[in-house]
Amino acid sequence: MNEGYDGKKTDVWSCGVVLFAMLYGTVPFKGSDMNELHELIKQGRYNLRDEISPEAKALIRGILEVDP
Repeated sequence: MNEGYDGKKTDVWSCGVVLFAMLYGTVPFKGSDMNELHELIKQGRYNLRDEISPEAKALIRGILEVDP
């Protein structure tokens, strides 16, 4: 968004992406092009399927918060 960012919050968010990938075997955000990918990330749009526990889902939701 070209507004600058808090490095610590960004690092935590990145850990959420890695955790998602470790649990699901894929990344949370996928777009058909870079513009769509950026929009999905900015909107925080991803799907949590039932193959992980409710606790893991809650953790991912908490970490991948768009505006913490």
